[in-house]
Amino acid sequence: MFANDRQRMLDQIAWGIGTSDTEFIETWKYSPNSSPPYRVRFGKLTDANVDDWLRQRAEYAPPSPPTDAKVIGGLRLILSERGFYRPLSFSLSKESYLRIEDEFHLPEATLPGLADEGGSCSRYDDYAEDGDAKPSRIAFVIRAFQKYQVANYGLAVSFDFKTGFSTGILHGTGVVNSELDFLLWPKTPSAELFDAIEASAVMSAEPLYLPVILLQHHLYRTKVFCTVHMENDYNRIQAQLGTTRAGRLHTMGEYQDPVGNKTINEARVGLRNLTGELSTFMTESIWFCRISDWHVEYINFLSDAFEHVSKKAGRPQEDEQRKIRDAIEYLRTSVQGLKRCTGGAKERAAVDFTVLYNLTAQLDNRLNAKISASASRDSMAMKVLAFITTFFLPGTFVATLFSMDMFNWQGSASAEPSSGAVVSPYLWIYWAVTVPLTIIVAFSWRMWWTWEKGNFDRDVRMEIENIEAPSTWDLRKGGGQRATQR
Repeated sequence: MFANDRQRMLDQIAWGIGTSDTEFIETWKYSPNSSPPYRVRFGKLTDANVDDWLRQRAEYAPPSPPTDAKVIGGLRLILSERGFYRPLSFSLSKESYLRIEDEFHLPEATLPGLADEGGSCSRYDDYAEDGDAKPSRIAFVIRAFQKYQVANYGLAVSFDFKTGFSTGILHGTGVVNSELDFLLWPKTPSAELFDAIEASAVMSAEPLYLPVILLQHHLYRTKVFCTVHMENDYNRIQAQLGTTRAGRLHTMGEYQDPVGNKTINEARVGLRNLTGELSTFMTESIWFCRISDWHVEYINFLSDAFEHVSKKAGRPQEDEQRKIRDAIEYLRTSVQGLKRCTGGAKERAAVDFTVLYNLTAQLDNRLNAKISASASRDSMAMKVLAFITTFFLPGTFVATLFSMDMFNWQGSASAEPSSGAVVSPYLWIYWAVTVPLTIIVAFSWRMWWTWEKGNFDRDVRMEIENIEAPSTWDLRKGGGQRATQR
């Protein structure tokens, strides 16, 4: 079914990228009452000695079991770094991977499954040729939902019911190379997984041991990132936004004003940056909601696989198997709790987006008030011009008044200069009345304009102060230090 996809990926994958970024983890579980009950080994692996490791030769030979004890199971896991995001890459060579795939009896869906960035989990039964109704091996291909800040890896593992050994490969970005992992984590996934395996290797002979360990690790990282890293970022955003004081956050002190006494341009830049930070948080919340959905799918898959192994494979309910079942049930409650947490974060961010929208609208109202003030001032200027046009015409008025018999424009046509006067000797009266009247009107207009401008500026200033004044919810105060968690 997957042969064509597998061959296409074999041709497209970049092989041998960072050949030193390969490690291995091995455990051997011994028969009951042995001391020690198990042994664990962890180390580096180069492509040149993969074959020796697979065949357990030379330095990779298994340790001798305790006296009167025998090996009843364990695991052999190889960890390969993904150096490139595109195309898919392996620190192993193509030849080494094919040997691992064949020696470990990994299913054909391994490569397509490891490339599935949306998260997947699948199970494959392998039956012996003797026609036994019970599977001789069971294989799992698990690809975590890709999120760089948490983990970007996949697991392909096969369990042999006869030997009790799980053999597989863990592949992903930052699995071995800490420089490719998110800087928040002090250890690489390979080191963290080894710590988890070392502490619980007594259960390493169980078919679902590695799949459960993988979910436990992925869930741990997701919880830390969501409840600490993202929560601190969100508290900082809320402090800038001047909003929620729920839970322990009531001790954070006064609400901040994201606008304050800043100019409109400064306030707009601040709100734009705050919008970007809140949008980033919202996007992260949406992604982690998707991760929580995958966690739910995965825990249901593990429950079904456990029932399948118990019934179809006919394995008895031993102590280690019951511990695996209990671990699955505990992880189920953790998955549900994290899902509520990620969903709540997305809802809170949506509420704060509404607050940010209202702040932006208030800032726009402030800008509109200034624009309205400018438009009103232009309107006043037009009114003044109309006033001058209507009332500031004393010259015209006086000229009209003096156009009566004050002037004798009908001079005599005779050549004698004394036959008729053209200009009245009372012309000075025109200037004596017109000039003072013009000065009086101009001075009165100037006085009126200054008084009216003062009233206008005072009204505009009061209007802006009313817009910028803190509302009643900004006046609430508290004491103490800022809390970083709920």
